[in-house]
Amino acid sequence: MRAQEALPRLILPLGLGALLLAAYGLDLGASLSYRRDAVLDGRYWLLLSGQFVHIDLAHVSLNAAGLILIWLLWSEQLRTFNGMFIGIWSALSVAFALLLIHPQIVGYAGFSGVLHGLAAGGALLGLRRQPRFNALFLVLLAAKLGWELWGSAPSPHAFDVIVEAHAWGAGGGVIAATMLLTCRRRTASGLAGC
Repeated sequence: MRAQEALPRLILPLGLGALLLAAYGLDLGASLSYRRDAVLDGRYWLLLSGQFVHIDLAHVSLNAAGLILIWLLWSEQLRTFNGMFIGIWSALSVAFALLLIHPQIVGYAGFSGVLHGLAAGGALLGLRRQPRFNALFLVLLAAKLGWELWGSAPSPHAFDVIVEAHAWGAGGGVIAATMLLTCRRRTASGLAGC
């Protein structure tokens, strides 16, 4: 890929990465991170805002780098509506799973759940064009998530990694991509409803 082709593909992830870094730089983590007790007291925006704030500079840098990598691999699949739909669905999946299914998780900050959703959704949407690469990626992602959830994956970070967010984000990405594929097939078949 030539440089003039790569730059437009990087505008969205670089912009979102800059937003993540700005949120970190403004030190909004304490006031905007997901805190279960605050959500239950009516601060519902923390369900989503917590996914845009980070623990430290290494955390936000890893998430920004992950976003750029995902965009480089699946920018065609995650263009405009698809990427927004999968990202929002993944964010909501993480938020409501933490609130309703994992009450023991009382705090969360970071974009990694959404990143797992974007990667899973992008790979699922890309199966037709690059079946071997995307199928292998999905298998490896499932193995990674299984290892994180049921294995003994130690955190390489100075903070606890909420691996449940990774799993629910990936699940949300798969569900959203499946809805998009179903809608695409219905539209191609001349069926209404999408």
